[in-house]
Amino acid sequence: MWQIYHSLQLISLRACEGDRNDARDEARQIVEMTGLRPEQPARSLGTPGRKRLEIARVLATEPRLLLLDESLAGLTPAEL
Repeated sequence: MWQIYHSLQLISLRACEGDRNDARDEARQIVEMTGLRPEQPARSLGTPGRKRLEIARVLATEPRLLLLDESLAGLTPAEL
């Protein structure tokens, strides 16, 4: 079972050109920034959590530009 932190660390590892320490640090920062719980299995996330995870995955690739189109559509004010 993949946990959120491990998934992001793998993605970050590729973006950080194979440096494991950089990838760990990057994954930790992204998890904190997006408000996800690192030990939580990704498949247990509800709709708001899945949307945050999608954004976290993209951030882990270190994009130069990130265009979001209705990434938070359908969420209640409390979920936003």
